[in-house]
Amino acid sequence: MIYKHNEGYLFLDFRLRSLLERFHMTKANTGFRKLSRFAYFLIGGGLLAFGLFVAIYGLASFALYLVSEAKMDLEVFFKPVIALTLGLAVFDLGKTIYEQEVLPKTQNVSDGFNSKSLITFMSSIMIALLIEALLIVFKIPINN
Repeated sequence: MIYKHNEGYLFLDFRLRSLLERFHMTKANTGFRKLSRFAYFLIGGGLLAFGLFVAIYGLASFALYLVSEAKMDLEVFFKPVIALTLGLAVFDLGKTIYEQEVLPKTQNVSDGFNSKSLITFMSSIMIALLIEALLIVFKIPINN
């Protein structure tokens, strides 16, 4: 950039990326960061796909129980509910990893840690664990 200043000229020569990194308005995108972002992309995407697969499996197995002429008892409902809660927990874990590590940060870097996503993740894990514990409480008397 060249500006006319009083009786002379002012030359400014800088790289925009290095200037933004210096003022902490963006992060340096090193090779290791790209590699870790790719690894998180694979792992988070795999967890998302696995969570969806398990949830669809739970719904499909419940639909098969409804259509089949097998004897309907309380134990028939345990398998789909376990699959759905496991699918929910795994999907939420994959979503959290994907949002935090893969998607570009649109917030200011100084904002730091996003506690809302951790609270959401922990809530879904706790709900899944409580449902599983409740199912075990019902399953023990049925099997004995």
